[in-house]
Amino acid sequence: MSRKKAPSGTPGGSDALKGLSAEMQDCHGILKFFQGKPEASAFLEPVDWKGFNLPDYPEIIKTPMDLGTVEVRLQGVCAHLL
Repeated sequence: MSRKKAPSGTPGGSDALKGLSAEMQDCHGILKFFQGKPEASAFLEPVDWKGFNLPDYPEIIKTPMDLGTVEVRLQGVCAHLL
């Protein structure tokens, strides 16, 4: 199965991704795609549960996740693989 690589400057095609598996490059491209959507704005950073006065948020949401945290974790995995 052959994969087409995205040109440099597009999601999944930056120099920082060179040397990564096609799957990891795909993950990065998908993440950037979703982050670029206007509908994703509420999901780009962690919920400010203290600011919104939601004291039971950590009890209800055991593993909070936002796209910014996903990006940081993906970068950490990518750095580890290089």
